[in-house]
Amino acid sequence: MNALTAVAWGANRFDLFGLGANNECQHQWSGDGINWSQWESLGGVFASALAVVSRSPNLLDVFGLGTDFSMFHRAYGPSWSPAWESLGGVFTSPPSVVSLSPSRLDVFGLGTDHSLYQLTWNSGSWSSPWVSLGGHFTSQPAVVASGGDRIDVFAVGTDFGMHHRLWTATAGWADWELMGGIFISQPTAIAWTTRPVVAGAPVAAGRAVTPGVGGPAGDLGQLRIAVFGLGTDSSLFCKTTDNTGGFPEDWEGLGNSLQGAPAVVSWGDDRLDVFGTASADGSLQHRAYSGQWDAAWTSFQGVLTSAPTAVSWGANRLDIFGIGGDYGVYHMVSNGGPGSWQGLGGPLTLPGTYTISLDSFEIDNTRSLHNDTDYVTFTVKVGASPGQTVTQRIGNVNNGVHPLNISFSSVEIDLSDFVMITYVILNSGASDNATVEAALTKAVSGLAGKGTQAAATALGDGLASLIGADIGSVAVPIIGSILGLIAGYLIGQLASIVFADCDGPVAAEQAALTGVDMRKRTISGTVASTTTSHPGTTSNAGCGANSAYKVSWSYRLTAQEKTVPDVTGFDLVKATSAIQTAGLVAVPNGSGPIVVREAPIPGVVVDAGSPVTITMGTVVE
Repeated sequence: MNALTAVAWGANRFDLFGLGANNECQHQWSGDGINWSQWESLGGVFASALAVVSRSPNLLDVFGLGTDFSMFHRAYGPSWSPAWESLGGVFTSPPSVVSLSPSRLDVFGLGTDHSLYQLTWNSGSWSSPWVSLGGHFTSQPAVVASGGDRIDVFAVGTDFGMHHRLWTATAGWADWELMGGIFISQPTAIAWTTRPVVAGAPVAAGRAVTPGVGGPAGDLGQLRIAVFGLGTDSSLFCKTTDNTGGFPEDWEGLGNSLQGAPAVVSWGDDRLDVFGTASADGSLQHRAYSGQWDAAWTSFQGVLTSAPTAVSWGANRLDIFGIGGDYGVYHMVSNGGPGSWQGLGGPLTLPGTYTISLDSFEIDNTRSLHNDTDYVTFTVKVGASPGQTVTQRIGNVNNGVHPLNISFSSVEIDLSDFVMITYVILNSGASDNATVEAALTKAVSGLAGKGTQAAATALGDGLASLIGADIGSVAVPIIGSILGLIAGYLIGQLASIVFADCDGPVAAEQAALTGVDMRKRTISGTVASTTTSHPGTTSNAGCGANSAYKVSWSYRLTAQEKTVPDVTGFDLVKATSAIQTAGLVAVPNGSGPIVVREAPIPGVVVDAGSPVTITMGTVVE
């Protein structure tokens, strides 16, 4: 999922596209790579990231999903078409598009059955209807066009392996082939050449940059196709065709730990440049191939909140774009090494970035005679990712409302993803904290894994909605309390805990959601909240009545809000860096070695990109 889309259709000509605050299409361009236009709204309201392709100089085609998840298109050449046109369909992934020639476009997306669909524009008219290419997938497809007569499509299947299908003008579509691996990101694919490029000529291969971005056809000489994806440890893996045109059996590990799909470009003979956003600190990471891969990744610094996008219009020229912590757009020119970041304004919206929270629980009846001693484990798992888990000891609680406020922020969920939200609350007063927390974390993580398997099976069968997970010998619902169904299973999984008479699970739920479900409920900025009642299982004599808990959880699109950091006592350089990392703008005032006062005060939540005035002096006020 790329929140920002870039295309270069000539020397120093760039066009950028993203979604504004109201999910409208925003566009910015430059004719020299230095001076940029203001952002302009092209209208529309979109539920997905945008896909853009240039068929030839002065021609642009933009695609996106409307709020009804149908496909929309708008064209430029040499002025914008009057309005967005509907291309129909209902989709569960952002679009991907490529161009084989100035007179042809091919658009792809996943349907409600998670199969791949294609629509072709040829010499002024669209084919109709959308054509199914089969398969069942959990990622946006990556598509690359090459040589004027070849299209390669890659997508992550419901088995989380990489799948590939080839089209040629002479043979049509080949069968899907499984390329193996287990992936947690959408793929990135590129066509590149082993023949030297004529100096100063645009590089057609460099136009196929990221999923959803293609370019005009050209003579590619000795063609190579490469595909990249993130494994379950968030490190990058690659396969590229050999001299026979086929892919090797094994994936090549390129290391690092990245968030989101990488951007890949080629500007010449046997040259690839790969860019990604570091999971640890959001810095831009780079690794190049010139006959062999660089020995290690290089940090290009910066703090990005999105996966980067990159283009190349000529030899030894790279232009990288990303969204910063203030949700503004930033641009770097590189000749293979780090360059300086240039701010291009904004802010833009990050579609599909969520905050998922376990908010509170309410007790009507405890399981114990007086107080319950509660622990809670909360897990969010997106597709094949390892997931995020928090376990906390709540302590002794009685009837009433008890806040939890456990949140996972900036969780990236594309339309085609599925998400397992799982929590368990356990009353356990007979074992030590460490033993309970370790056992509960392991049990709930296993529960989330079973949910993932069930969801993958459902999508693999072509079901538009997810089914419940098989836990032990019972099938749990898609959403709602599973306490009564799996109490015995949980107790079996928690064998390391010594259960006293009144101990036991008091709340358990597993919600299976798709990215489309979540986008529908939150696109207008609303918070999607759920409160689930958990009727207790029978407790032993001498305990309280059967427990009765209610648990509230929610998810929302991650707001473009930032918290002012405390930089009092910092020197100017350190304070400025901390404020920029927080997604805000430092405004120094006065003189002196340290920050003595800041406004707004630390801890205040403000809009991303807001100024923070730091007063310099000698004594902190």
